[in-house]
Amino acid sequence: MPGYHDPRKRAGNANRRRGKRRRPSAARGSRGAWRQPRGSAPMPTVGLIAAALVALVGLALMRAPGLGHGECELQKVPDTMEQLSEFPATCGLRLLHSTDRLRVYAYTQNGGWCWNSAGVVYDARENEFVLVDLLTDPKQTSKMLSAIKAELPEGAKLRDLVLTHCDIDHIGGFQLVQGQVGRVFAARGCEPAMSGFFKSDLGKGVTILHYAWSLLRPFSWALSPLFGGKKTPHFLAKLAVAPLLDPFAWHEVVDATALAEGKPLVTDVVEPGRHPLVGGLVTLVTLPTSSHSNHDLAVEVDGTVLFAGDIVFNGITPVNWAGTFDQSVQACEALSGWQGLIVPGHGAIQHSSQRPFDKMAGYWKTLKELSGREGFDPYGVLDALPEPYRGWEDAERSLINLLVEAKNRESPGGKIDKVGYLAEYMKIKFSNIN
Repeated sequence: MPGYHDPRKRAGNANRRRGKRRRPSAARGSRGAWRQPRGSAPMPTVGLIAAALVALVGLALMRAPGLGHGECELQKVPDTMEQLSEFPATCGLRLLHSTDRLRVYAYTQNGGWCWNSAGVVYDARENEFVLVDLLTDPKQTSKMLSAIKAELPEGAKLRDLVLTHCDIDHIGGFQLVQGQVGRVFAARGCEPAMSGFFKSDLGKGVTILHYAWSLLRPFSWALSPLFGGKKTPHFLAKLAVAPLLDPFAWHEVVDATALAEGKPLVTDVVEPGRHPLVGGLVTLVTLPTSSHSNHDLAVEVDGTVLFAGDIVFNGITPVNWAGTFDQSVQACEALSGWQGLIVPGHGAIQHSSQRPFDKMAGYWKTLKELSGREGFDPYGVLDALPEPYRGWEDAERSLINLLVEAKNRESPGGKIDKVGYLAEYMKIKFSNIN
């Protein structure tokens, strides 16, 4: 247009004369530039989003407790756990009985999942001792062995290991005594249970669960509505099992079967009946039927102390992985005549005057009665359980017992998917642990 001078051209000419190049304007839509709406904030890039996610993941993992973080002293002692004034619930080694020849100790813990008890019988004449059970992992077992070494005379030798049964919480520290102990006693059925555990690579599975749940833990409040009994997604319930398992250092467990080089881990299989050790001062008593496991045994010492294994849980709901309700009652009745101190598989030391075997038997009879009701839903067991059983610590375990009973009726002696049943238990437990 005549007489019209474009000011932009004039500015461009001036810039060129000064040797400057004008930068393309994103707002003007120059080639290669991103057009940003006027007044809007810059949009984050994919890289920024990824960095933020990595930061959140890192923060979640940093704040989560590490694998094997558990300490007995940090565990709650259930209000329902019965305690003797002379043997209150504590963590560690305590002397129960002493003579010129024998000293009998219990190593107790606070009784929750996998916090089991063990025992020591010291023979002063030979300066040797018998160990009754191990603990859940190398870390906890090492603490126990250190306490034993500090208590017994110098040079005391581990002669025998007796396993009341071979669930993971009673054998996890086996690598620390393998090659040192003279003999390993257990009932028939223990050897395959031990081999199955050590070959299962449970440590890797627990590690995966641990890190997966660590990522979800900060959002547990949002996940809680998804836990609604048997309708809960199974994969989510299985992830929620992690808090039960990751306090223990199972990732440090080595394969004892490989170290054994083809030799059995159990050197002396205890057949049904009564079998003396230490000159008859220790008696191994096999249970007449399956109950907590299919190879339970108890250990009587000098007529004063009974190591009952997981036939007895003190103030905590027991768990049955093998027998029927009737069989569990039979196991309790087989030991109910004992008079003296009783070391439960889990929980504080008891005395026969507290009738722990009768209390366990009463619980199993009650579950049998409930399961026989027409239309009874195992997932509603907490509403149906009467006192005192409803008030026992971790009453949700009753669901596991009902599922195992149903499995045994359907397929007696069949394989029990323990982690799977723990996941079912978490479906009704989760809301209580958030």
